[in-house]
Amino acid sequence: MQDECEKVESQMSSEASAERFSTLIESAMSRLEGRSPDRVAAADRKEKERQDLGRRDYDATLAKRLEQLRNALGTINPVMPPAQQPALVAVPASPPAAVSVPAVQCRGMGAGTMFIAALLSAALGAGAMWLAVGAKPLPAAPQTEVASAPSVAPVAVPVQAAPVAEFAPAPTIVSEPASTVPVALPSDDDQVHELIDDWRLAWADRDVEAYLACYSPDFTPANGQTRDAWVEARRENITTRRYIVVKTNDLKLERLDARRMKASFLQDYESGRYRETAQPKTLLLVRGEAGWEIAGEWQGEAPASALAKR
Repeated sequence: MQDECEKVESQMSSEASAERFSTLIESAMSRLEGRSPDRVAAADRKEKERQDLGRRDYDATLAKRLEQLRNALGTINPVMPPAQQPALVAVPASPPAAVSVPAVQCRGMGAGTMFIAALLSAALGAGAMWLAVGAKPLPAAPQTEVASAPSVAPVAVPVQAAPVAEFAPAPTIVSEPASTVPVALPSDDDQVHELIDDWRLAWADRDVEAYLACYSPDFTPANGQTRDAWVEARRENITTRRYIVVKTNDLKLERLDARRMKASFLQDYESGRYRETAQPKTLLLVRGEAGWEIAGEWQGEAPASALAKR
């Protein structure tokens, strides 16, 4: 009984193995069918037909463009009569050599040249695009000889220099000097008014040097002092004040002679607790080399002897 069971199990194992082998064989055969010689040959034929079709289209397009180019070249006169040949104008270039540049006077070189350039660009562009997208390189297309117009040797035509116009020298323009308008000098009255204002401001500003500069070197003090003693007294009096306020009111000028004038006014003075209001004052003014200066000073009216001509 045990032997029969073993035989049955061995038989079942053999059948299972045979079934698995059959499955593997069928699977391998199905994969090989996709790469069978017939199918590979069919795929190669389709690829070759696709390439041949693209090549035929490219050849037809190129032939059409070349035919148009041949027709275009036939419409241009390759040899121009001497009368229509472009004149050359020598244009100096940078050293060491000069280049002769043909003047743009050629006839028939405008639209024809542009049309030929467009055809060449279209033909070459189509070929480059086809080669760029093609799966495999194709053999070179047969070359077609294109008749080109023979080159015309440039003929140097001497250019006559334009005559230089001779100009007469420009006339010399002599400018007349502008008429000098005399500047009106300030009058004696104006100068005396300015002197009295400078004297008053220098005194109020306690500027001793500017104050003393308003007096003449021949100034004689009214109290009988010497000029040097008077200068020292005025310097001390002015510099020791905390502030000074001086005003001149009702100023009157009287001319004594060509070089002398008398100034009369009412003076207001204030410094600290001391004040003067409407104090009459008289100044004797003398015109010196530097201008008008104070030669005498009095409280009230000046004595007649002091105003007499010295």
